[in-house]
Amino acid sequence: VPKLVPKIVPKRAARIVPKIVHKIVVPILVSLNWVSLNLLTLIILSLISLSLYFFSAPTVSGVTSPPVRPIRGTTVRVRGFDRSGLPMVRSFVRGRPFYFVGRDQGYGVLGASAEEKVSPDVEVGELQRLLRDALDTLPGLETASVEEYRVGHRPVSPSGQPFFDEHPTEGWASSNGHYRHGVTLAPLAASWAVSFVERVTR
Repeated sequence: VPKLVPKIVPKRAARIVPKIVHKIVVPILVSLNWVSLNLLTLIILSLISLSLYFFSAPTVSGVTSPPVRPIRGTTVRVRGFDRSGLPMVRSFVRGRPFYFVGRDQGYGVLGASAEEKVSPDVEVGELQRLLRDALDTLPGLETASVEEYRVGHRPVSPSGQPFFDEHPTEGWASSNGHYRHGVTLAPLAASWAVSFVERVTR
């Protein structure tokens, strides 16, 4: 619970962490080719968020962030349809967005469903619609084998737009509502977080 987190270090430490990440951690990771650009962005954002969480002693009152609702999404991992090294395939089928990402060794990931449901279960009809959209877009998937499926819930705000709300006095903020564009919008969320850290730690 955020309000139970103690002030373990002075607030100025929240200013130091982003600088260390930017000046030291990022160059090392890039030089070693350990991470992709998307993963690197997520690492930066996560470290900044941790600095805000632990170093600013947040409380849960005082912020009226827009309510978010979960949108259940399912992805399917398949084998036997090799598009490794080729661009991602994107399409709209019967009004539903679809994508296929090729991986190494003949694997690929297709997705993703979008259901206004909280349950973590995958319904037969949901899976059938996703696979049908996949075959309509990429007929070559006909002979691919299904390796696994994964389920997750995406946070969506009432407006459909991501938000960054700041506590008026406690020095912490909330970033949410990115729906299915979390990785794509990570640089934007990171820029909001950096700007916030710089303001509250001056």
